[in-house]
Amino acid sequence: MVERWDNKAKKHVEVPCPAAVTEYNANMGGVDLFDMLAGLYCVDHKSRKWYRRIFYWALNVVCVNSWILYRRHCSQLSVPNKDVLDLLGFVTRVSQCLIVINKPAPPLQRKRGRPSIKATDDKEEQEEQAPQQKRTVNSSPLRDSAGQCWPFA
Repeated sequence: MVERWDNKAKKHVEVPCPAAVTEYNANMGGVDLFDMLAGLYCVDHKSRKWYRRIFYWALNVVCVNSWILYRRHCSQLSVPNKDVLDLLGFVTRVSQCLIVINKPAPPLQRKRGRPSIKATDDKEEQEEQAPQQKRTVNSSPLRDSAGQCWPFA
């Protein structure tokens, strides 16, 4: 039996339901949750290339599933709810991390004002270092007079 709202009686009434439907509804919670969350911030690029659509769908699946795991871990570690990221914040954080990865650190900012004594000492030390020696290139011919390539040794 399942409860349904009856508009005429203005109350919940119990309606008979097949066992298959009750079993389906009992185990459907995670799939419905995923479908709802995947539709919230879906990155749907209209593309004629089928593999791009599959890639963005898979990226969305990965983000939603990892956010669900993140929430589960936060509840296990008893992190306060105000410190737990929502889905949009989580996806934004992941995107920012992926953008920054493998990029070199920004160069150090030059200090404004008059140069200090230490800065001038560093420049003098760099000038005192010996210049690098130039490498010589082996100028042996790669081809003989007939245009044939020499075998490498």
